[in-house]
Amino acid sequence: MPVKNPVMISSNVYLDGARPFDRETGAVVSEVASRLQVHADGGRITVGLTLFDDFDSRTLAVPTTADLGRVRFPDLDFEAPDATPIQLGTDLLGCVADGPTVAGPIYSLVAGHNSVVVWG
Repeated sequence: MPVKNPVMISSNVYLDGARPFDRETGAVVSEVASRLQVHADGGRITVGLTLFDDFDSRTLAVPTTADLGRVRFPDLDFEAPDATPIQLGTDLLGCVADGPTVAGPIYSLVAGHNSVVVWG
């Protein structure tokens, strides 16, 4: 018999009319065409993306140990290797948040057109 595990989903951004999980809280849905493009030039990968007008005004607190709850099987808090509480405040590109951030793995995204080098 499979064991059902809980899912905690909130405050995601859905582009191009994608629909959120029906029990998600704080979801933002945009019908604006994102014009997502990925360009490879040698060893350099660039992502181009257009975001809706008020994208960067919708910020979220950086998730911390308190937000994550307890790990199910060992019944322990999420923590850093040195047993201190964690803050998930570093994005995909290594940018460290010093306060609320936009949703997603790249904190430098803004409303309008973005072009971000993600590799190389």
